[in-house]
Amino acid sequence: MTAEELINDLIPDVSKQDTIQRIMDLMDDFSVNQLPVVENGKYIGIITESNLLNHLISDEGYAQSLPLIHQEVYVYNDQHLYEVLNVATENDIELLPVLNREGKYLGVVSLRDTAKALARSFASQHPGGIFILLVDSIDYSLQEISRLIEANNAKVLSCFVENDPNNFEKLKVTIKVNTLDLTHLLATFERFNYQIIGKFHDYETRTNSTERLGILLKYLDM
Repeated sequence: MTAEELINDLIPDVSKQDTIQRIMDLMDDFSVNQLPVVENGKYIGIITESNLLNHLISDEGYAQSLPLIHQEVYVYNDQHLYEVLNVATENDIELLPVLNREGKYLGVVSLRDTAKALARSFASQHPGGIFILLVDSIDYSLQEISRLIEANNAKVLSCFVENDPNNFEKLKVTIKVNTLDLTHLLATFERFNYQIIGKFHDYETRTNSTERLGILLKYLDM
C-alpha cells in the first residue's frame, strides 16, 4: 500500500490568505489540530491550532502572518505504508502531506488512517506461524530468508523489520508464513546459524491480535 492510496480526500488544505476563523472552523469540522497550507499547488507547511489560538487577535485576522511548521516534512505518492508511518511518527505530525515526484501537492495522509491500515494488514492475514529472527544489520538479506522459507515449501505472508533497541547493529525480523508447523522451517534457520528469539503458532496469537486490533481501532475512534 502506497501513500497515494492512503490519502484522505475529505481533509482540506488552506491558504495563508484564509482567515484565522475559517481555518479554526475547518479544524473543528474535521476534528484535527493541524492543516496543510498550500499555495499554487505547492505545499509550504503545516499550520497548527496552537498557533491560531496564540494569534487569534492578529492584524486583520488572516493566517499570512502565522508561523508554519514541518515545511520539509512530507512523503512522495509512491512511498510505502511503512515509510509513511516512520515519517509521521518521527516528526510527531498528525497529517502528513503527500507530493508527487514533481513536487505537486496531492493531499494528506492522517496518522489515524495509516494506523488503521497497518492494523488491518496484519489482522487480515491467512492462518500461519510466526517467528522472530535476530540478525546482524550488515548480514540482513530478505532474499536469503525467503529462499530458506521456500526451500521448506512455505511462503512469506508478512515481514516486519525493526532495530533492536538493545543493540543498533542488530535487526529483529518478524515473519509470518503460511504453515502452522514451524519445526522443520526453524531447524533450517538454526542450521544456517540464525538466532531465533521467538516463535508463535497462529492459533496462539490470532485471538490476541483480534482483541488488540479492536482496542486500537476503538482508541482511534473508528
